[in-house]
Amino acid sequence: MHPGMHAITTPNKVAATLVESGESVTYRELEENSVRLGNLFHAAGLCRGDVVALLTDNDIRAFDVYWAAMRCGLYLTAVNYNLSAGEAAYI
Repeated sequence: MHPGMHAITTPNKVAATLVESGESVTYRELEENSVRLGNLFHAAGLCRGDVVALLTDNDIRAFDVYWAAMRCGLYLTAVNYNLSAGEAAYI
């Protein structure tokens, strides 16, 4: 189920927590962040079917990017941050 549905019924419920740091994000925060990022994707000219690459370590903000891409109809390609610059560029 899309986090927006949970944001309506249980906005302050924790949507995700990183065990390593204890950092968490609520459904309301996830919804607001992904809407804001989705708007940026559209403003940058990305259209349904385009691809976004995400290079990250374990970061709670990766959920924002994932859901922003999903709501915009974009494909998300996760890129391992341990790759060399050349390997990441190839992807």
